[in-house]
Amino acid sequence: DRTEASAALYEARKLVPNTGITFSRGQLIPAVDDEEQLAAKTADAVAAFDAVVEQFQGTPQETVANLEAGSALYRIGKHEEALGYFEKAAGGEGDIALLASSSKGAALESLERFEDAAVVYESVRSRTQGALKEQATLDLARACEGKGDFARARELYAAFEEEFPASTQLSTVQRRSAAIAAR
Repeated sequence: DRTEASAALYEARKLVPNTGITFSRGQLIPAVDDEEQLAAKTADAVAAFDAVVEQFQGTPQETVANLEAGSALYRIGKHEEALGYFEKAAGGEGDIALLASSSKGAALESLERFEDAAVVYESVRSRTQGALKEQATLDLARACEGKGDFARARELYAAFEEEFPASTQLSTVQRRSAAIAAR
């Protein structure tokens, strides 16, 4: 039942530790967990997401639970473990699968597997439009730089300038393109 699946997913999300700064009652509150506490809380959250996956196979919540587990692990630097969850979620359908694919690319990039990341980002870029395509183009260009394919990165930055002339990222793109040209 989707209502039960959604409730279980909601409860699992509540276990994900704060890894940054939150805003509450008009104040900024930094995360105060040490690494050990953060790892333990993340493990509890991932176990709860795993339970959602196991109990509600075939539902949209299964895909979201895999994405959320991967994201929790990624935030604490467990990129290899996160990658497995992102791969599962990327096998789903719709926007969540696209987001999971993009997250998979980020995990690969963090593991310095730039060639693999570029393949993933290219796939995301070819399946999206608007802001998602804008971000996928930047991600792909960055991965190309990472793997040393500066010509392709520069092509992507040029395409970005043409496709997204009003982007808030335009000045960053122009700086990156100029840096590549100066090599």
